[in-house]
Amino acid sequence: MEDITFSLFKGYADTLPAEATLSEIIRMIRQDPTVKLHTLKHRYYASQGNAAAADKEKSSCPCFSVAVRFQGGKRKRHICGWTSVGLVDIDHLEKAALPELLKRIVADPHTLLTYTTISGAGIRILYRMEHDENTLQKSVASPLDENAYLASEAQYRATFLLANDYYARLLGVECDLKCKNSTRLCGLAHDPELFFNPDALPFRAEVVPKIRKRMRNYRLERAVTTARKELEAQGVTYEPHQHNDYIMRMGYLLNRYGIDQDQATEWALNTFTGYDGDIAGIFRSCYLQTEEFGTLSPSTGKDNARQPLAGVAEIEDFLCGQGSFRRNVITGKYEVDFTRENREEDFREVDDHIVNSLWARMSKTNSRVRISDLRNVLESEFVADYNPFQLYFDGLDPWDGQTDYIGELADTLHTVQGPEDCRKYLKKWLVGCVAALFDRSVVNHEILVLAGPQATYKTTWLNNLL
Repeated sequence: MEDITFSLFKGYADTLPAEATLSEIIRMIRQDPTVKLHTLKHRYYASQGNAAAADKEKSSCPCFSVAVRFQGGKRKRHICGWTSVGLVDIDHLEKAALPELLKRIVADPHTLLTYTTISGAGIRILYRMEHDENTLQKSVASPLDENAYLASEAQYRATFLLANDYYARLLGVECDLKCKNSTRLCGLAHDPELFFNPDALPFRAEVVPKIRKRMRNYRLERAVTTARKELEAQGVTYEPHQHNDYIMRMGYLLNRYGIDQDQATEWALNTFTGYDGDIAGIFRSCYLQTEEFGTLSPSTGKDNARQPLAGVAEIEDFLCGQGSFRRNVITGKYEVDFTRENREEDFREVDDHIVNSLWARMSKTNSRVRISDLRNVLESEFVADYNPFQLYFDGLDPWDGQTDYIGELADTLHTVQGPEDCRKYLKKWLVGCVAALFDRSVVNHEILVLAGPQATYKTTWLNNLL
């Protein structure tokens, strides 16, 4: 049981999961100094009424996904497997009641793991789930099969409700049912008294999964209608001895209308069921004309007006396919890397030109979209925060305890007062800068001003420093 793996994140804004075993999660809760520091600071700020600073510590503390494992992100499409573990979250408890509640939780044979939350006034419980072999599988195929996901999600939610109701009755408290989302993250917190029972009994709930009805593809419908009219005007019909020609011409037109190849191929396979040729091969050949993709509009006049505007989920899926987005918390600007390699040199500011280009691309290949809706999604929690200073400091090697790097930097300045004063004040300023960057409650009272004649590289030195 301790070898089961989870997706671990550096904080709630992190989007690149690492793999961690249950034993590693347990070790972090009991002993990890970073988790301990975030826990102590969160509780201190909360006791002082500084909610903003307390929330920052909570969001920066490592967290993990309880129910599912991710690969390459933390959205539904990044799910690569299920853990067969569920979560019970109980908050806003009287601290005096915690010992008795924990005693009952520890004594119950279903409790896999339990610890006190970062607030010190809540309890997290992990439990095992028993399931059929075709649901909650340890590994799932990519891309995610929607029906298989829905079956597993239904199994997970039914078991979640069963387990949460069980513990609510056992403890006489309310459980947080918002945790029923399988992709929900669970924050770590320092608790050396964490309880773990590898032989915990699993919960099992019987459920008949519901299969979601596929959404109507208005754009594909418009494209097919327009293509049929075009072929009819050319005198091309789907009749004996012309099946291959008709299907091939349809493939070329759907490519020029900007219809996704997989969607177009699936439509053709379901439509031309009496044709015994290689429809998928024909469409692959048609879609090799990449320079023609999306060069024609599939509009059919009044039918276009009935097509619904793209919703948030559709816009998010489109943006995920365009590049990697982030919000620079230092500059307040949004940035994008269209290569999706996440190399620093590839990120650039999302300006009006880029927003307009994204809108134009989506208008060609997806549903109708308002540019204001596209911009609203770009400037929402969909885009993760990014702190360049945090990334820089996280990438530094541990200090050797001897080298005076700030002193070496100060020695590149030649001041009238001499090197000692320069070292002293530069160090005070830099230390204040770092503290202010990572703690909003800290104000740097030092201001660095370089005064001197022109052409002595004052601006150059500061620019290189930043």
